[in-house]
Amino acid sequence: MPAASATELLRPSRLAALRATGLLDAPPQEALDRLTRLASRLMGVPIALLSLVDENRQRFASQVGLTGPVAEQRETPLTHSFCQHVVATRAALIVEDARIDPLVSDNLAIRDLGVIAYAGMPITSESGEVLGSFCAIDTSARAWTDDQLDILRDLAHAATAEVQLRAASRLLGSRQLFLADLLDHTRELVCATDVDGRITYANSAMIEALGYSAEELAQRRPVELVAPDCAADFLDAARRVLGGEIVERLDTVVVTASGDRLHCQGRATPLTDADGVPAGARIMFRDLTREREAQRLKDELIALVSHELRTPVGAILVALKVLKPHVEQLEGKPRRLFEIAARNADRLLLLVNDLLDIERLEAGHERMDRAPTPVAALLDQAADSMMPLAENGDVRIVVTATEGDVSVDAKRVLQVLVNLIGNAIKFSPPESTITLSAESQSAREGGVERRFCVADEGRGIPQEKLALVFGRFEQVATSDARDKGGAGLGLAVSKAIVEQHGGRIWVESSEGAGSRFYFTIPDLATA
Repeated sequence: MPAASATELLRPSRLAALRATGLLDAPPQEALDRLTRLASRLMGVPIALLSLVDENRQRFASQVGLTGPVAEQRETPLTHSFCQHVVATRAALIVEDARIDPLVSDNLAIRDLGVIAYAGMPITSESGEVLGSFCAIDTSARAWTDDQLDILRDLAHAATAEVQLRAASRLLGSRQLFLADLLDHTRELVCATDVDGRITYANSAMIEALGYSAEELAQRRPVELVAPDCAADFLDAARRVLGGEIVERLDTVVVTASGDRLHCQGRATPLTDADGVPAGARIMFRDLTREREAQRLKDELIALVSHELRTPVGAILVALKVLKPHVEQLEGKPRRLFEIAARNADRLLLLVNDLLDIERLEAGHERMDRAPTPVAALLDQAADSMMPLAENGDVRIVVTATEGDVSVDAKRVLQVLVNLIGNAIKFSPPESTITLSAESQSAREGGVERRFCVADEGRGIPQEKLALVFGRFEQVATSDARDKGGAGLGLAVSKAIVEQHGGRIWVESSEGAGSRFYFTIPDLATA
């Protein structure tokens, strides 16, 4: 009879599962050899094999009783394989006398290896692929008893479990290597600890940044690497993590082996064992030292430029004011050039003032003069001041009537409202409506807060831009600064003012569906 059908033998998923075991060309495994020795003794046969079948050969992951070159090579071509039929049929193969069995009577194993009686059970992968056969072989004809086949079947199950364990262990090892390589190539500082707080793992970035060897770090606890003034907060976070809590933000200062201080921001999560019992913590830090230094230098430059610009801009505006009565008598190009100069001088002054504002606000140098103020008056005054600009764009401003007072620096909150309304007007189509409203709601921290909303019917903001719009110099589109005007500082200033009031600001939007800018101010009882 011909060799077994190639369809099953050559199926890619089967061959992939076979190679995933790592046993095809591996040295003998004692755990498997123990099973083939047991099969030989219990069944009274001279030969027992664990045979793995690929596309060209059968490879003996374990064997007892073979002699000569086959024993040394631990494989044969498929011309000498009974086990290929177990794979092809995905079922046991029982042969009492191969010389007269039509399936295998022409198999060269009869002549060259003396295989006469054969009993083989499938060896499968965890996914159910048949990888080969666990078999017992006799060199003379014999009738296999039910007890012998039950023994062989049980041993085959044990061999299958061992093969699957090897495959799983190999897969786990490869995944661990992949993850270790991934962690060693990330710029974040990553470490893991046990329940006693000792470091059990540190990636290359952490080792390099801190200047300790892996062995030195393994003798330390993360709190020992933290600056003394940050230790109490770090220990509190560590206790929370070991209690099963995720610490989403952990700001601290880490001291390197050379004494340098690294300003880090991180996240800590609990590690558990298979039973869910706390086993340690996983900590990932981002070193913000260089970013903070770059931001400091940028802030200093902005402050310097702003202060230095304010005087000459003021002088330009005074000169333009003096010239204005004379220029108004002119017509044509000279008057247009004057109007362009006046508009750009006003825009430059607004930019300088915004830069100075945000510098003082973020540094905490701007005091909020809070006083009870009618909410309705704030909304009406903001709407009235922006009405000419809205009418020029054929946009309506609607104020939803509201009652009550809120404790605010009225001038500063008006600045926020005007910024938000101005943005809404810029991006609203003609004949659309901008709605201003305010309502009381429960605050997150308890008490009551006032929530303000400026809603428009404009083009909306892409989801990926929502988290960025309150940053300095941010524009939704790169062409906005040119087409719509503005330097991208209004929302950053607004955010700083709201946060100085103890509130928060955010936007809800989607493209083509308008935008709703919200900010909250705690009421008197919770201010």
